[in-house]
Amino acid sequence: RVTYASNVEGPQNLYSMPADGTGKPERLTTGATDQQIPLSWSPDGRTLLLWDRRSATGLDLFTMRLDG
Repeated sequence: RVTYASNVEGPQNLYSMPADGTGKPERLTTGATDQQIPLSWSPDGRTLLLWDRRSATGLDLFTMRLDG
């Protein structure tokens, strides 16, 4: 999978899609941020490390689990 940031649907959020280009992008985050950047996936592929920049709080690091 390829994970990337895009503002195609408004504020910049994160998307993921199969690396071979098949299928549609899946939106991973929804929020009004100044910028989100995916950094690294955990070895098991369930947790994404990302940074989120907001004018009110500055730069923050987050982990996001995709298995609930």
